Amino acid sequence: MGPGFGMSRPNMNMTAITPHPKPPHGTTPISPSTAADALIHYSFNVPFASDLAGPNTEDIVYATADAVLRWTHPEDAPDDVPIHELPVHATNVVNLRKLCKDITNGPLPIEAHVKSSEPKRVKGQVTNVCLTGSPELVHKSRETILNDTPLALVS
Repeated sequence: MGPGFGMSRPNMNMTAITPHPKPPHGTTPISPSTAADALIHYSFNVPFASDLAGPNTEDIVYATADAVLRWTHPEDAPDDVPIHELPVHATNVVNLRKLCKDITNGPLPIEAHVKSSEPKRVKGQVTNVCLTGSPELVHKSRETILNDTPLALVS
C-alpha cells in the first residue's frame, strides 16, 4: 500500500503504443479547416415594434414636418390595412434591406438577406436576417445590424 491510499493496483504490463505513421516527405496531411476559414449560415429575428399603432394624430409632437404622415395611413388606404404597414414601420424594413444590401455589396466576403412575412398564427410581421460568411464577419455584421436598427423593447 502506498501512503494515503487504501489500496493500490498492481502495475499492468503495458504494450508500447505505436505512433501514427507520418506522411511521405513532401506531402502535407489534410487538416480540418479552422474556425476563421469556416463558412457559416446564421439567421436571427429582428424584433421590430411593428405592432405599435402610434399616438393619436392630435398627440403627435411635430419634431419633423412629416411626423403625422409617418404615423398614419394615407387617406385613401382601406380600413383593414395592418399596423405594420404604417409608413414608419415600412421604412424600418426598407432601411434594414438597404443595410443588408450594403453589407452584401461591401468589400468583405459576407452576404446578408432579409425575409419578412406575415405568419398566420402570429399577429403582425416577422422579419428575419440571414447572414453567410466567416464566424467573425457574421458576428460583427449581426452586431452592426442590431445597433443600426430600431428594435422593440421587451421586458
